[in-house]
Amino acid sequence: DFFVYFFKLNYLDLSLNLVKYLTLNTFSGLTEIIYLNLSKNILENAKLSLFEDNSALNNLDLSKNQINFL
Repeated sequence: DFFVYFFKLNYLDLSLNLVKYLTLNTFSGLTEIIYLNLSKNILENAKLSLFEDNSALNNLDLSKNQINFL
C-alpha cells in the first residue's frame, strides 16, 4: 500500500533493487502508471493479477528475474 499516495505516478523504475516478492496490493495505488520496470531483480513469480488495478500500464519489464511462471 506504499504507492497509494503516488496515484499520479506514470513512470517507475525498480530495476536492480533485489526485489524478491510482490504482494497483491503492491501496485494497487498506481492507477495511472504507464511504465513499470522490475527487471534485474530476484523475483521468483509475478502473477498477472498483481497488475489488475493498473489499467493504464502498457510497458511492464520483468526481464532478467528468476520467474518460473506468470
